[in-house]
Amino acid sequence: MFVAFALSLLASPIAHAQGAELPPLMSRTPTLSEGVYGVGVGLGVGDPTGFNVALRTESLHTLSMLAGWNLSAGRFHTHSDYQLPFAEILPAESILAVTFYSGLGATLDIDQSIRLGARVPLVTALSFDKPVEVFIELAPVVGILPDVEFGVQATTGIRGWFKPKSSKGDGFEVGSE
Repeated sequence: MFVAFALSLLASPIAHAQGAELPPLMSRTPTLSEGVYGVGVGLGVGDPTGFNVALRTESLHTLSMLAGWNLSAGRFHTHSDYQLPFAEILPAESILAVTFYSGLGATLDIDQSIRLGARVPLVTALSFDKPVEVFIELAPVVGILPDVEFGVQATTGIRGWFKPKSSKGDGFEVGSE
């Protein structure tokens, strides 16, 4: 598959110069969003550490998910949150905007046992003139299963935002319009 992808990249300038259409893979590559909305993909580092994917509307309502590793406990971790913006700082003529989010979510840790909990993330997101965002997240957690316990998760990360593409009825797609 990698060889086919590499060959399509090499052949695309030649085909494009001759007036032919781009290969389907090349015409479906994601394009950057105009702002910090659409589909965000990035990396979070801290406790937990992992890959972050977020879906955000233009009104900044966000569904954020992270899958990775709980470093302090040495186990697989995933969480998902629904976040709403509650304050925004937009300095005049600045390339930087600061948005504050809070929400509610669930957390799951797996090792020899399964741990399930609820979390309330408090997020500060720094967005730039480009569709790039740096975020700092602090989430108090209430463990529900197997025991009731309290803790805090803290992650810092970065995401790039990609433009959503309207679907032809076969599901959500990302790419150029």
